[in-house]
This record gives sequence, C-alpha cells and structure tokens, in this order.
Amino acid sequence: MTWLLVGFPEGLLDLRERPMLIAANPQNPFAGFIYGLTDFFLVPVVGTTGSLAADGAVLEIPTLIAMIVSAFLQWRSSGSSGPYSIRRPPLR
Repeated sequence: MTWLLVGFPEGLLDLRERPMLIAANPQNPFAGFIYGLTDFFLVPVVGTTGSLAADGAVLEIPTLIAMIVSAFLQWRSSGSSGPYSIRRPPLR
C-alpha cells in the first residue's frame, strides 16, 4: 500500500516530464491538467535549479529531483532489507 501512495506522485511526475521533452503544447487540455496536478508535488524543489530548453523541448531538473526523492521514499518505506535497514531476530 505504501508503494501506491508514494509511487503515484512519481508516475504523475513522469507524465509531466515526457510531454515537456517532446515540446507538447501546454494549452492542450490533457497536458494542462497534468501540469496543474503535479505543480503541488514540485513546490519543495522549485527554484533549486533551472530547466534546460532547446527548440521548445524542456528538461525540468526540479521534476527529476522530485522523482529521485520519491524513489528514495519508496525504497525507505518498502521495509525491504538494505544496507541501512538490518533486521535482527527478536530477543527471547
């Protein structure tokens, strides 16, 4: 369940980044809806870096940062054993 809650924003951010990379028209209703919906998730990282643009295509670095943070939160909330989450047997 935690994967769904944390993974949903990452999927939305991916849906935001792809139309920008192919220079989609932001006046398109679907693109405008996705941009408006994902603005909320970008509030903490807006202004950290600039965005790269060429011939109308835009690579939003803050969106990529938000996706990395979301992936990190997914990994930490999964409960899987990793280098920082060592599971020890219970004491008897």
